[in-house]
Amino acid sequence: MKKLTYILLLCLTAFLPACNEEEIAPYSDALGINFLAWDSYGQPVDNYQNLTTRVNFYNYYAAKGMAFTDTTTKVCVQLEGIIPDHPVNVRLRVVEDEGYPLADVTLPGDSAIAAGEYRRTITLGIRKPEVADTEYRAILTFDYENSDVVPGTKERQQYTLILTDETDWESMYVDNADEWNSYYAATLGTFGPVKARFILVAMGEAGYSADNVTTIYNLTQMMPSYGFGRYMSILTSALDEWNSTHDTPLAEADGTPVSFPNN
Repeated sequence: MKKLTYILLLCLTAFLPACNEEEIAPYSDALGINFLAWDSYGQPVDNYQNLTTRVNFYNYYAAKGMAFTDTTTKVCVQLEGIIPDHPVNVRLRVVEDEGYPLADVTLPGDSAIAAGEYRRTITLGIRKPEVADTEYRAILTFDYENSDVVPGTKERQQYTLILTDETDWESMYVDNADEWNSYYAATLGTFGPVKARFILVAMGEAGYSADNVTTIYNLTQMMPSYGFGRYMSILTSALDEWNSTHDTPLAEADGTPVSFPNN
């Protein structure tokens, strides 16, 4: 029995140095940083599976006009760790999303999270894509070297911006250009991407909203003379004014002039 006890003591003694020499990770007070998503009410929410914002510039034509190119969007960032009693600087950077043309995004530079706070909403400048119906992307991440933070949770270190000028077929009650022509060509002439956008611009300048234009498209399908047939003077006058105040007439990307019947 004494021999067994002695052997056990030797074994325990052998394990003690291993326990004492085990590396224990030191506590770090470095602040982590993460992106937040936006919920359906426009409020920040922790949802790493939805760190994306999509902006379609097509939705701005009626309200902003043909020459409109720039607007803003926002991202929200949140600290991970103890809320600091001093300002914390956060800087973003943009990287390409392989396989997509790079979206034109303007970053604000340094963005400080105020002392005693743990979130900051950052406003970014964005520009309309050069090519319509093409998806441009930019991946936002953190410029750790020029920030007072370290990476937080791995899944929350990137945020994707998707910028498009995508034709909204649904707002015109069709699925494609052929359908558009079948319903509207008799009144509006052959479809063109620039023409579709100019219709929104002309109607917007006359005081109609994008939703009003959608209703007029619907009416045109049912009663062409009661739909756009009632507004052709607005469209033709707007096109005449555009062409008379620009060096070249309004045209599609392939050079085809934008026109309306009897214009």
